[in-house]
Amino acid sequence: MKKLLLFSLFLSACFAQAAKQPNIVFFFADDQTSNSIACYGHPLVKTPNVDRLAAEGTRFTNAFVSQSICWVSRTTILTGLTGRSYGTPGRHDAARPEVVKELYVDLLRKAGY
Repeated sequence: MKKLLLFSLFLSACFAQAAKQPNIVFFFADDQTSNSIACYGHPLVKTPNVDRLAAEGTRFTNAFVSQSICWVSRTTILTGLTGRSYGTPGRHDAARPEVVKELYVDLLRKAGY
């Protein structure tokens, strides 16, 4: 009986599948007003594909940036740091690579994406 139980456990471990990770689709549009697509309330613009993705996924309706400069906002999303933290207080300053340790894409890669 013990051998049958052990064999059953062994077989179930062999055929166990890893949990499927969810897909991630991340839209980021700079220089765009918050209601410029239909799912956020624009009465005239038709965006059926984006609307369907928004209906089936997660929407952020209350998001802010630390600086209203497009490339600083993108860098903040990639690094998780504010512009001042990674050395970009002005419009044409370069981000300091010694401050930026890991990008969110690196974290996703480590998680198997």
